[in-house]
Amino acid sequence: LEGVSNSSSIVLGDETNDRSLAMTSSFSNMVLTGQFLAHMWSVEEYVPVCNSLQKAARSFLPRAAELASKLTHEGYQRVCFVGSGTLVGATMESALKVLELSAGKVQTIWQQTLALRHGPMAALDKETLFVSFVSSELRRRRYELDLLKEIGSKHLVRGRVAVAVDADASLSKAADYVLTPEKSAEIPDIYRPILDVIFGQLLGLFFSLRNGLQPDAPSPNGAISRVVQNVGIYR
Repeated sequence: LEGVSNSSSIVLGDETNDRSLAMTSSFSNMVLTGQFLAHMWSVEEYVPVCNSLQKAARSFLPRAAELASKLTHEGYQRVCFVGSGTLVGATMESALKVLELSAGKVQTIWQQTLALRHGPMAALDKETLFVSFVSSELRRRRYELDLLKEIGSKHLVRGRVAVAVDADASLSKAADYVLTPEKSAEIPDIYRPILDVIFGQLLGLFFSLRNGLQPDAPSPNGAISRVVQNVGIYR
């Protein structure tokens, strides 16, 4: 940075700078870059993780697109995303993308898995799609499956989706839909948001289309823009 001696800037290639309002690929590429930077002094440890993410994403993407297209045809008015640990970030970004790309026509909430019971569960109804990013850690997963089962037994929502990197029988028993890569992938939760968020991004895309919007410019009244406007800088 100009005039700052103890800092440096990293500029990504122009191909990573998408021009749409929601900037989905820009987000994903910045997360990927952040993961690389976290391994700046141990790149050899990250290479196999990156390869696993790439391989998983190749089969996850078309599966996620097919499910997102199907679900957005079913008339949901809101989506609730939940996750635990590092997957909470994926819930936040997924909720934001659906909200942005649908111009607020589809309302969203996100919560940590264990926090949902403490009040936010009251917002769930038959117009809600419930999406749980299910942890690969066994203890966390047990709590997440319990929540999916409870929501099902109470008939609170119309559809429950479990997103994971491995498909075991417990998932299909707890959710209406299970979304995973074609083959189970051993990807630690700390690296998974870049993969899991693909489903949230695609839900946003298809909700945008279903509501007659332009996904690259889904804010017809100009409420939001690609670059935030009119922000004062105070000293």
